[in-house]
Amino acid sequence: MNGLRRSLSFLTRLPVRSEELTSAELARAIPWFPVAGVASGGTVAAVFWVAAQGLPATLAAVLAILTGAAITGGFHEDGLGDTFDALGGGWSTEQMLSIMKDSRQGTFGVLAIVGSVLVRVIALGALPTIVGVWTLVVAHALARGAVIGVMVVSTPVATSGLGASYARELRRPVAAASALVATLGAVVVWGANGLVVIGVVLVVVGRFMIWVHRKIGGYTGDILGAAEQFGEMAVMVTAVFMVGRGWDLASWLPVW
Repeated sequence: MNGLRRSLSFLTRLPVRSEELTSAELARAIPWFPVAGVASGGTVAAVFWVAAQGLPATLAAVLAILTGAAITGGFHEDGLGDTFDALGGGWSTEQMLSIMKDSRQGTFGVLAIVGSVLVRVIALGALPTIVGVWTLVVAHALARGAVIGVMVVSTPVATSGLGASYARELRRPVAAASALVATLGAVVVWGANGLVVIGVVLVVVGRFMIWVHRKIGGYTGDILGAAEQFGEMAVMVTAVFMVGRGWDLASWLPVW
């Protein structure tokens, strides 16, 4: 269970014992990222469910999404902002990587973060409460599975830094299996229709990474954070689409 504890310590600010991790220790924790996503998504889902009992759906959604950002310390949102500042404002690979290392947020980054928050809040607020609860869990788990998928099929653009440390030590067969298992959450929640969710996430994150490769030729830690955000948005928007078509949750799920 060290892998789960380390993944929670790395990805979240949940009260687990933290420690300085070597690249090898962090790489061994990567397959646990989707499980950490279940923990963070479950916490956010609980906040949403409680808030929705007495508040308007949109306000409950705002509180839930902000809780998610607080749980991670804005870890993935920061990566999204840095990525769009760099890819939107840089002209060369070297300039883009330099911009990513700048802790300040520019116009492109702020717009990307605001856009991500708005998409998730509006999508969550549009869902029936119980559907929103299960969708949040799937979104957090599947988005982190998508990040693992990116690490398996892509390469880091730099020889040093967070993304490079992942790649050197990552056991790709184990990571690929973890990413595959992460997709099962969508099937558990939506039944066969969950394949639609998985397909949309693959298309959205895949298209984002194609754009990234054309720009700089690989990934960085910030780009992995951005991929996670695209994964979350893809799951939640797809859930709204499915509800609009009258597609129900899987019959075996507990409903309260």
